[in-house]
Amino acid sequence: MVESEKKTIRTNRRAPRPVPPEAYADAYALAQQVLQRSLSQSEAEKILTARYDLGDRVALGYIGNYLSMKHGGPKVRSTIAADGWRFLLDQFEREGALALQRALSVLWEHIEYLAGPEPKLRKVHADYIGKLAQHIEGDPAATLAEQVAASLKGGDEARAQRLDVAPAYPESVLVARRAFRRNADVIAEVLVQAAGICQGCRLEAPFKRPDGTPYLEVHHRQPLAEGGSDTVENAIALCPNCHRERHYGAGYRDREYS
Repeated sequence: MVESEKKTIRTNRRAPRPVPPEAYADAYALAQQVLQRSLSQSEAEKILTARYDLGDRVALGYIGNYLSMKHGGPKVRSTIAADGWRFLLDQFEREGALALQRALSVLWEHIEYLAGPEPKLRKVHADYIGKLAQHIEGDPAATLAEQVAASLKGGDEARAQRLDVAPAYPESVLVARRAFRRNADVIAEVLVQAAGICQGCRLEAPFKRPDGTPYLEVHHRQPLAEGGSDTVENAIALCPNCHRERHYGAGYRDREYS
């Protein structure tokens, strides 16, 4: 190719035009039509390109990234403006925490793919991680225990009325829970010392694991969450019944198991 032809090609290539904010909503509406199968993705991208005179692959970025965030794939390698990401994430936030979490995972993978500092996109991700945290619930087991106690106190008639209209399948929620990285050697040593005998009721373990070892659970005398140490001296091996008693039984902390 001669130099003049190369110069002509470079001249004909234009820089991507800024995408007006109204295009965000338009891209979202077109993506909904793709989901409803009233348009193909390529048709939707052509419409968006024609309406806003967009550069190459820009329409793919706006429509394709939304579809990827909706379904978790396939991944799109065309990026969009930070405000465009914010607009799309706002739509997912309205759908709930699980939808927002899936969308954020796509954004983060996109940021890693770009392999640059991407401060604007990282700021978007951080902002919506903060919003996601507002939707995450605490320990569902603790909440459920409180709800069961309230149900028992509320009477049979009120409970029966709620059961008549209750959904048959439970709602999925994201859960935030503090956890400790426990020392595996402490657990192993406590189980070895117990030799298959519960250190609470002094009976043999109720069953064996698939590998043939007796099933016992290691419990901290002073809970880790209350400052207890993750040591052999602060741990005992219990059968499931005794372990549940230690957590939920009346006055279990006043009992001595040596």
